[in-house]
Amino acid sequence: MDIEHCRHLRGHNGAINCIRFTHDGSYCMTAGEDKQVCLFNPFKDGAHESTASPPSSSSSSSSSCSSSTEMVKQKDDESLLIKTYAGAHGYAVLALDISLDNNHFVSAGYDRCAFYWDVTTAQPIRRFQNNSSQSSGTGGSQHSTNRINTVKLNGVDNSLCFTGSYDKTLSVWDLRNRNSSVPVQTLTDFRDSISKIALTNHEIVASCIDGALYIYDLRMGLMYRDTIETETGLNRRKSPLVSCSISASNELILTNCLGSEGQTDAPGTLCVTEKRSGKLLKSFIGHQNIAYGTESGFLFNDTYVCTGSEDGSLVVYDLVKGANTNANANANTNAMQAFGVHGAGVASLCLSSCDGSDVSHSQAPHPLLPQESVVTNTHISRSCHVVTSAYNGEASLWKLTRT
Repeated sequence: MDIEHCRHLRGHNGAINCIRFTHDGSYCMTAGEDKQVCLFNPFKDGAHESTASPPSSSSSSSSSCSSSTEMVKQKDDESLLIKTYAGAHGYAVLALDISLDNNHFVSAGYDRCAFYWDVTTAQPIRRFQNNSSQSSGTGGSQHSTNRINTVKLNGVDNSLCFTGSYDKTLSVWDLRNRNSSVPVQTLTDFRDSISKIALTNHEIVASCIDGALYIYDLRMGLMYRDTIETETGLNRRKSPLVSCSISASNELILTNCLGSEGQTDAPGTLCVTEKRSGKLLKSFIGHQNIAYGTESGFLFNDTYVCTGSEDGSLVVYDLVKGANTNANANANTNAMQAFGVHGAGVASLCLSSCDGSDVSHSQAPHPLLPQESVVTNTHISRSCHVVTSAYNGEASLWKLTRT
């Protein structure tokens, strides 16, 4: 596999905590420590408006001074910064998600608020305030009172917003009811902070710092808790889960397990489990993840997985062979955290439409799954784009090509 660095995305004054592509794959949004959300066209060279006033003439009788606006081209390796969304958040923005029609997005962070924005007007439409403490009484409100780590919009009609918080609660908000200030439902089964939320048509999947995946089957009204254990030398241990994503087939779950500081044999692990049984199918060690909530995702119709590393590299693993592709690339020496993918047929981490040459394949079972499990999405792209961010406030656009 070839990895090509395409452009830098610059617009934040601080670390970038989250990156998401729009669902048509044309644009991407970033959320940062500077309390802002930025909208980029990562595939177009950057330019910005510069307002310059012409020099005044002493002989001029006019007291007014006109100004002119011109487009000034940025560096060749910079992507186009289209718009900045600011003024709503009072603290760092940790998470965002974009609606299916690309007209709205939701953002959340340290100020315990989630904002539902209009993309065109750059104004927040709704504000979800977590202002009630957990109550042990039967009638008390139990929605979040701490920072919001992750947000997700349901992809069908954007009628619901899901927020996962530091105080071990997952709240569901009704976007259509403008008069409601409380969530329609709050899930309190978690034993620690919620790190990431992923959705299917009828399931809520959440990763937790307690080392477990929580899967809520809304059709059956059931909740499954799968503990992920990683190997450290001869021992097996339960590691904090800092992210999760779902494969294109909706059969596999990819989780990032935090490693142990000071232990070279436990720098961080990617685990692939079967959603239906909770069985661990593959685990990958070779990247560094001991301090940050690094994200990851499936590539090329679930045949590869990709993640960032705290040494500043982008790491790609072959899911079928269970090995590092050795196609790692370094953008800088800062730890990579946020991760967004634009490729074919992937449903997690805002993967969207296909890019490059496409190949149509007949339906076939995934090599890691039982023979009766059939991959329904068979449109495979030979190349895809990945955007990663580092703690120096700079994001990078990469092109990954199958060889």
